[in-house]
Amino acid sequence: MLIVGMVALHAFREAKRLGLPIGLAYILDMLLPVIKLRGLHYSDKFDLLNHRARWYFYVH
Repeated sequence: MLIVGMVALHAFREAKRLGLPIGLAYILDMLLPVIKLRGLHYSDKFDLLNHRARWYFYVH
């Protein structure tokens, strides 16, 4: 799940736009909603603009 999430972030070009070189912490935050690694990941700054990326992480 982590590798697929990283590939999805880079394929949809959201990692570069959000300034996430790897995106591992963001993907872990999305996988484990009970544990918040960074509060910034839940702010409006990290809103996924690409609709396909957003739907991927809804399912993820």
